Formats: sequence, C-alpha cells, structure tokens
Amino acid sequence: MRFDVGNAASLDWHPEPLVSVRGSDHLVETTVALSDTARLRLVDELVLGRTGEEPGRIRVRCRVTRNGVALLAHDLDLGNGSAGWDSAAVMGGARALISSLCVGPDAATTSSVVTDTDDGSRAAWMPLGRDAALLLAVGPTLLAARRLVTRSVGD
Repeated sequence: MRFDVGNAASLDWHPEPLVSVRGSDHLVETTVALSDTARLRLVDELVLGRTGEEPGRIRVRCRVTRNGVALLAHDLDLGNGSAGWDSAAVMGGARALISSLCVGPDAATTSSVVTDTDDGSRAAWMPLGRDAALLLAVGPTLLAARRLVTRSVGD
C-alpha cells in the first residue's frame, strides 16, 4: 500500500487484523509520504496463528517520510522460518502485536512503558521526532494487547 498525504490532510488507517495461520507466508509493505502539516494514525494488528495453532510467517515493512525525510523505517519478520521471532527480544511468547504510529500534535512526547503482570502484555510509546510517536504492544491475545493499548493511551 502507498499513501501520499498532502498539506493539512489527515489519514487514519486501521485495517482489520491480519492473522498469520499455519502454512501462510505474508508480506505487507506500507509506504506513507507526508507533507509537513499532514496528520497520520497508522495501526497494524497482527495475530500469530489461530487458537492452538502454529503461525505461518509474516513480514511487515513500513516506511514513513515527512517532506522526503525518513520518519520511520520499521521491519518485522515473525513466525515459522524467522530466526528468533519468539525470543524475549521480539515477541517473548506473545501471539499478538499492535503497532500504532501517530503523527500530529496529539502524538506522545515522552517514552513510556506499560505492562500487565497478569498476562504478560507489554506496550511502549517511543517518540520519533517532532509530533511523531510509535506505540508497540504485544500480548498473549489480540484482546489483551488492545486492552493494554487503551490503558497506555489513557496514561
């Protein structure tokens, strides 16, 4: 997918969750070109396998520029066939991941981490630059990750 967002325009892109089922091999590429005054909310929800099922493989590549300058270059390679995807440094046993990029005056300006000790879900806001922040959340289920995203936005 490719999006060009002009001056004073907004894009709020939140497609349905992508479920990587056993035997699947997905590649999702998203490119967004923003003007200086454009606003963006870009959300991806990934689920690794159905309940009780091993996941397939999913590769996600996201590139966002503002006035031609890189704002975000983010690659994920998850599931069977991807080295280390289930290590503590990547998914750590979680089965769902949400990434949410916010560009505009309502973007987080400080880093923060939220965890749920009951189910192991965790989320982190990471400022990327002027009026831009990325939230990454992982959880054992999509519902758990969504709950944590809701909590982290409210904090």
